[in-house]
Amino acid sequence: MSDCKVSVIIPVHNCEQFLRQCIDSVLSQTLSEIEVILINDASTDSSQVIIDEYLANDDRIQVVQLENNKGVSVARNTGIDKSTGQYLIFVDADDYWIDQRMLENLYAKSILEQADLTSFGFCRVDEAGKQKDISVEAAAVVNPRQQKNWSIKYNAWAKFISRKYLSEHEIACKPSVIMGEDALFSITLYCNANQLVVMDDVYYCYRTNPYGVNHAPWTSTKIFDSLRWFEMAIPIVRGSLLFEFRPDILQSITMERFKMLCTKLGPKAMELLTARQRQDYFERWVKCLDHLDPAYFNKHFQADSDAEVLREMMVQVRQNDVVGLSHSFNNDTARRQRTGNNIQSVTLSKQQAYQLGQDLLQVNKTHIRCEMGSNVIITLPREEAYQLARRLIANREPEITLRFN
Repeated sequence: MSDCKVSVIIPVHNCEQFLRQCIDSVLSQTLSEIEVILINDASTDSSQVIIDEYLANDDRIQVVQLENNKGVSVARNTGIDKSTGQYLIFVDADDYWIDQRMLENLYAKSILEQADLTSFGFCRVDEAGKQKDISVEAAAVVNPRQQKNWSIKYNAWAKFISRKYLSEHEIACKPSVIMGEDALFSITLYCNANQLVVMDDVYYCYRTNPYGVNHAPWTSTKIFDSLRWFEMAIPIVRGSLLFEFRPDILQSITMERFKMLCTKLGPKAMELLTARQRQDYFERWVKCLDHLDPAYFNKHFQADSDAEVLREMMVQVRQNDVVGLSHSFNNDTARRQRTGNNIQSVTLSKQQAYQLGQDLLQVNKTHIRCEMGSNVIITLPREEAYQLARRLIANREPEITLRFN
């Protein structure tokens, strides 16, 4: 399709229950110059029967059948290779779009701003389609090497991507990564982009899947995979032009992964890995944490009540102190974070959310303490508080539920 504006890539693997809703939400778009590439990743249910029905009735649909289950990364790469549109977008087969003008709006904005990458808001829904919460940021047009009012969004599906940009930088999904494939792909996108656009519209419904890979039981393979994508991300970031102007990006990613180590990965490693595997695991973590600047760590956690525990754990990881780590991973703070006993939530009306967002923007402190009501009190670093403020101000729902750890 030489006049194709957007290629929509849908990996499909055993999604018969939700597939029609997904495809219907794509075909109902007001932008007609699209191609819909369905990659059937060796489904064993009736997904192919459903696909054939749509294929017979809409010439914009193309189908690729994979003989063996290759995983979402191979399916997406197959779609990228087959695509002809100026821009492309991914949709998971159990998700759906909620605005018929979505592609029209994304295409027009991306062309206007000559964007390499455009992100947008989404909501999470349960299996029945009931909305749980939304994620959205204030609208912006950003040069990532000159501005800091942006953050990496780790999903692959809430992005509208220039196909020319992907081709020029040879960006593709990494099939060898099972846990964290979206995050690794997204980091590569941000590290090479010259122009980012953020739209404050909520377009995508992400269905939380209790049977997906992220919810599968922990195994030694899953534990190492959760580290491996991070190991692969470090040289990608350090080798990018972005790193020259924004070295803090690597610090932010490393800090986020270290917190994951403290609250989830480390305890699982102690529980499921053999002594030799633990030795290898933490030796690899030592190399990763060598990239973390202590000054960044101290600044980031200067008002955090758990700062001392985290500092102690940082020393223990770097010394590969397995005995000390075993104790630290099972202290009250780490255990509370893992079990979710410290999760707080509050539901705000649209007016309350907007006013809270405005109030947060007025506070000029490194950390912001906020009484949310319903006995919920949170303290956030200023950057995170400002991100929350933009989300609250952009909220278009009658009410919004916020959850904090």
